[in-house]
Amino acid sequence: MSVPVSRPMAAAVLGMAVFQAVAAGAAQAARVTTVTRILEGCQFQLIDEGAAKSSNMCTYDVGDRKSSVAVSAQAAPGNLQLDISASLMAGPGSDGRGRSQGLAAAEFSDAIDLVSGPRTGTLRFQFHLAGDLDMAAVGAPAPGSVNEGSVTVTLSQHGKEFFSRSEGIRSSSRYGRLHYDLPYHSGHAEFTFSLQSKYVCPAVRRNASCRASSRFKAKLIGVQVFDATMAPVADVVLRSESGFKYPVRAEAPGIGGM
Repeated sequence: MSVPVSRPMAAAVLGMAVFQAVAAGAAQAARVTTVTRILEGCQFQLIDEGAAKSSNMCTYDVGDRKSSVAVSAQAAPGNLQLDISASLMAGPGSDGRGRSQGLAAAEFSDAIDLVSGPRTGTLRFQFHLAGDLDMAAVGAPAPGSVNEGSVTVTLSQHGKEFFSRSEGIRSSSRYGRLHYDLPYHSGHAEFTFSLQSKYVCPAVRRNASCRASSRFKAKLIGVQVFDATMAPVADVVLRSESGFKYPVRAEAPGIGGM
């Protein structure tokens, strides 16, 4: 089972490592970042709408070219969500300029102590990931923009990716389970899980368009404990620094890497 404890928690932080307010000795609770950029228009706007949530929207019209970007992110221990929707449309009078791009990122950090269980071993974090990537283009990109269009999603732990998908001018849906094995020592483990998605719509010629979307949720569905020989261990007690009750599993429910 998982036992919460009362300790100082980190304040939410936002914005590409610019703003940071973390209580001394505490685990960072949650962090979200949303960025939109339309060349000649919105320039990397970052907006904080509160603890562990952010949304950002930009529209920009010039001549016969219209661009819009909307991104949002939410983060909490065990739950990460992202949403990106963008379009770039060029009419008959467009000048063939104005690439757009955006990014959304959500992460949670915490530390776990084993109140009972092996002092050295591995924690297996089991996630369910659901979402879809979509990119569609009509007409030809402007000169110099060929093959620049893409939409990507990644899931990582302390910057180490264990899931990544990238799509060009086509669509794809992803649903599945995956896990990350984190070795621990002295009955203690610290971690940061991050979900990030970004897109680039290249500048398009006249009478052309580009659309991109990414909607993903990563939910932690279990933590399994293994000893130093990678044998599963039952009847363990976990204590989290954030106070979140991690769902402890005695056996992995068919989890596999993606």
